Amino acid sequence: MASITSVMHKDIVGVASSAQLKTALSLMKLHRVSLVPVLEGSKLVGILTREKAEKKLSELGDNAKVNEAMEAPFAYATEDSSIEEAAKLLIANHITRLPIVNNRKEMVCIGIVTSTDIVNASS
Repeated sequence: MASITSVMHKDIVGVASSAQLKTALSLMKLHRVSLVPVLEGSKLVGILTREKAEKKLSELGDNAKVNEAMEAPFAYATEDSSIEEAAKLLIANHITRLPIVNNRKEMVCIGIVTSTDIVNASS
């Protein structure tokens, strides 16, 4: 069984939990992504989707912070997970993107995998 690291996107953009939502949304637009890992130092502490960020920004205003809109707890896989295990997590959690961390203790985000990546790997 192939490791999830063989299909994940390694070039990811993260955002600090203390950053402003409008800054996070600008980064998402610039990098053409709809989800960013939320970090405290190098540790993954949440995820932020464009949809949730836009909603919270409209509710809370320009001074809203990422930590007010991030999702935590969140689904993730570790770098030693198989593609099949990641696919099961996506299905079980009704999501299309999954952060990949180095291990459960350090929680350093090393990539993101999408449902499309998994489908393409199965072809």
